[in-house]
Amino acid sequence: DSRITSSELAFRVKGLLEPTAEDRRPVLNINEPSPVVVSGRLDQRTRTFTPEQSLFFRVVAVKPSGPPESLDAVRDKVVADWKLKKAFALAGEQANALAAKAREVGLREAVASATELKQMLTKTPAEAPTTQPAEPDPITKNNLDILEPTTPTRFTRSSQQVRGVGYAPVLAEAVFGLGDPTALSAAERILCTALPRSQAWVVTEVTSLDPLYAGEFEKQRPNLDMGRMQDLRIVQGLWFNSENIRLRTGWQQYEGPGR
Repeated sequence: DSRITSSELAFRVKGLLEPTAEDRRPVLNINEPSPVVVSGRLDQRTRTFTPEQSLFFRVVAVKPSGPPESLDAVRDKVVADWKLKKAFALAGEQANALAAKAREVGLREAVASATELKQMLTKTPAEAPTTQPAEPDPITKNNLDILEPTTPTRFTRSSQQVRGVGYAPVLAEAVFGLGDPTALSAAERILCTALPRSQAWVVTEVTSLDPLYAGEFEKQRPNLDMGRMQDLRIVQGLWFNSENIRLRTGWQQYEGPGR
């Protein structure tokens, strides 16, 4: 079995990619059906994988990468990428300024007094009509709602998805990397974290850390044990995989006469 996304596999085509001894993942031929790619959901607590869909495809043509034949063909994408890059940088400046203010007065007070930032989020584009509705448009309202501080109902070391943010394991690493917040000053509890994958920034105020008590541990133990058994099966499968044994031992195929 190989862990590879369908998009990665689609570019592993002879002529574009030549296989190496170290990389034993599939390499496709033109018009050859691909291996079946199974996607699904991985439960972070139990480490169990639930298949959700299977697919296979075939590549009918390949073209080596190179400059576009005309700038007109990529102009819109280049402009959009440039705007996104500038917007992410600007968001970082505002997030760091908000975090600096929060270290002085607290996060909620910093957001409440962030008049300039709120004006920026509700600014009317130049091309928009001059007559605006009395109520904020949905996009503006959503921007202001996201700016308001919220307290997650559940946030753990293994949190991968954060409501309103999306995929953000780096946020959990940053938060729990602080250690015991009661041993920190108010300013040290404020974090400003970049999430490039989500094109977002998160300003966090860590107020408390709940330890895992014996009673709570006993409630979670069945799931933890199930996850441990799954991990053992994964380790055994990887350790005794013939390809991994070959790589681990440096074994080479004998090409000479006889045996």
